[in-house]
Amino acid sequence: MEDRRILIADTAIAVIADVGVRGLTHRAVDAAANLATGSTSYYARSKAQLVSLTVERLASLLRGYTEHTALASASPNDGGELVKTLRDWLEGLYADYQGELRSRAALILELEQSEGADADLLREALVSAEDLAGPLKSAGIDSDTGPALLAALEGCLWEHSAGRQLGATKSGTDAFLLESVLSSHHHSGGRGLFGLRR
Repeated sequence: MEDRRILIADTAIAVIADVGVRGLTHRAVDAAANLATGSTSYYARSKAQLVSLTVERLASLLRGYTEHTALASASPNDGGELVKTLRDWLEGLYADYQGELRSRAALILELEQSEGADADLLREALVSAEDLAGPLKSAGIDSDTGPALLAALEGCLWEHSAGRQLGATKSGTDAFLLESVLSSHHHSGGRGLFGLRR
């Protein structure tokens, strides 16, 4: 992405985080980015194109975070270490990506109604079943726990980006939810879920 397009996309993310998708207009982005009127329209003629530009940038930022934190290559020894790994990953997001998470939640809700692939892109860019496969295997937890764990992570993210935990950077609820999901599924190996011998 060239610099001006990145500026426009980053500003659009901030606008959505502040006022929602309905408040995302070319004029609002121009004003927030201190650009001349019509600048955003040059790069994205329609609102749909502006949303697509924003989704592309947001997915890139979120994927970058997950890759930078090396979630997919984490190797926890048991469920307890896996919970800690996931909590650290979540808390990094809460601390540094509040606006991006709010925009992601708003865009997913908006894009679900249009039945576009962009909503799936935003979900998968941040965390996917593939990202969790290695850590689950390393912790000795059956791979069929993946979908439930993804759902739990999405619940945690929703609470912090649009729900009761809005703005919080830590939450004991996250650990409780993740531990509940992991302990409710079968696991393999000679040790119990949180490292205790069975």
